[in-house]
Amino acid sequence: MLFPYDRALRDGRDLGGVPVERVGEGPLVEESYTIDRHGIVTARITDLEDGFTLSSRLAG
Repeated sequence: MLFPYDRALRDGRDLGGVPVERVGEGPLVEESYTIDRHGIVTARITDLEDGFTLSSRLAG
């Protein structure tokens, strides 16, 4: 999962070709994982400052 910590990158573009750069302070984020009864793992990253969230199934 590619998470756009830079809010300017949240326009739907493919982040696969965007270089990763440290640019100072970023948003406060929360990362969480849930495992359902079938063993499916879902990761969720949320920008706590504006509520932007991405989630992705990781394994099953």
